Amino acid sequence: LALKCGKHLTQLDLSSFAALDKEKLRQLNQACPNLESLNLSCTSIESLDHLPKNLKSLALRECTNLRAQHFKKLDASFSKLEQLDVSQTHIAKLAHLPRSLRKLDLSGCKDVPAKEFETLDESFSHLEELHVWSTQIAKLASLPKSLKKLVLNHCLGVPADEFETLDESFSHLEK
Repeated sequence: LALKCGKHLTQLDLSSFAALDKEKLRQLNQACPNLESLNLSCTSIESLDHLPKNLKSLALRECTNLRAQHFKKLDASFSKLEQLDVSQTHIAKLAHLPRSLRKLDLSGCKDVPAKEFETLDESFSHLEELHVWSTQIAKLASLPKSLKKLVLNHCLGVPADEFETLDESFSHLEK
């Protein structure tokens, strides 16, 4: 269907699609030049190389075959990306994320060390929504002041005094 209607598609949800492989991703990239939103959550993809580069939204939740090295090209390859869901994946470095992001979900990303969250600083000036439940985040002060929504459930490494930072530095957070 995507191959037949591809040039008209702007959104595609292939989550839990078991037969997705490198060749199908390559065909999808060629057949769907106007694709802006792609959900590949819970698939067995092993690379990001053949994804459309003009995506604005990409969901990779629970794509556990993707390893830390697969995320290294995100910034260079997806400059228009505004929403990224890499929750419960093996991402480990955040410095390679596109600075264009408005929404980022890192929930359950246990491979990201606490210090790495400090790279989510003011260079992510467009970031408005950040989900980091069940991660190793420990410091909140370095997070971008542009945040409007911050989800911190089950972040046991955040000391109590860090929450004072929320009141002082993030007064614009939505309640």
